[in-house]
Amino acid sequence: KDIEESLLKDIKQYNSRINDLNEKVKQFNLTQDKIKNQFWGALRNYRNTDFEVLEKIQVENDIIIKSLEESIDSINKEIKHTDDEIKELRNKTSNIDATISSINSKLKNLGITCFYIDKHPTIKNSFVIVRSDNTPSKNVYRSLSEGEKTLITFLYFIEYCKGQTNTDEFDNRDSLIVIDDPISSLSQNYIYDIASMIHYDIFTSANKVIILTHNLYFFHELIKLAPISERKFNSTYQLFRITKNLHSSFSNISRDSLQNEYQSLWQILKDARDGKIHNVVIPNTMRNILEYYFAFVHKTNELQDELNKLAQNESNSNFKAFYRYINRGSHSDSINITDMGEITPDIYITQFKEIFRLMGDISHFNKMYEEKKNIEDTTA
Repeated sequence: KDIEESLLKDIKQYNSRINDLNEKVKQFNLTQDKIKNQFWGALRNYRNTDFEVLEKIQVENDIIIKSLEESIDSINKEIKHTDDEIKELRNKTSNIDATISSINSKLKNLGITCFYIDKHPTIKNSFVIVRSDNTPSKNVYRSLSEGEKTLITFLYFIEYCKGQTNTDEFDNRDSLIVIDDPISSLSQNYIYDIASMIHYDIFTSANKVIILTHNLYFFHELIKLAPISERKFNSTYQLFRITKNLHSSFSNISRDSLQNEYQSLWQILKDARDGKIHNVVIPNTMRNILEYYFAFVHKTNELQDELNKLAQNESNSNFKAFYRYINRGSHSDSINITDMGEITPDIYITQFKEIFRLMGDISHFNKMYEEKKNIEDTTA
């Protein structure tokens, strides 16, 4: 009986424990939350000083953030106010007024007084070309010479590059301006002025500018306006020489390697010799060299006499062919053939050299032409 009572007592205790565990399982989430709270409470008490510092920093940061947000709002309001003022001022004094004033000023500086530009009487933000003598004409532009048309167009292009065409337009993108041979149809008198305008008006208002030209005089004028310092020049300028053959190619050149127009004629001849450009340019280049050089040394009459004498010499057919060759390639007419792609120019270059020998100027030919054989012998 004692054993039975003891066993029942133990069973009762175990059942009580089981019931406690079952109750705890039922209240797992509540128990888990209680444990977490006890853990974080203990941790907070352990690191209470650090948490107080963190809370203080957070409060200070919140104050700073709020202040910055208020400043940003204030700046945005100021920007909007300034933009509104700019628009209002642009509406009062439109861009076309500044453009007209600038173009007319440049025309006067160029010595052009026969015409000027004025506001269009009916079309907003447009202008018309007016003759200085107020001669009535519906379209003055058509009555201008090609040079005058090029000039007025270029002056407007400069103004266009300097500003916006729309009063509501704001464009902060980097600009790239390309100008292709701006003095191709202009008098040589304007070369310096055009170069100066490009340098002082366009170079200062654009991020990147590409200038293409065939005119060495104009090219030299642009370079003269460039920085003298080699370091500054190389950091802002790049020079390239474009060579056209079956395919176009370009190569870097230095400021020191620039040639004058006469030197460039010889360079063209050497490029044709080396196969860098098409042979079709050789006849005209030869004729220009002969005319340029012998006019400079006052031997124009002697040159013509020598060419006529050689061309009329029945025993020398080579010179007859050469004489016809340089004139055929230099003038396009109904009987001249301009397609000379199959002609090998070596024989004519030999005759070209012979003319310098007969005129007593072979040393000049050797210096300017720098025959490949001599170059190879020198570098060997």
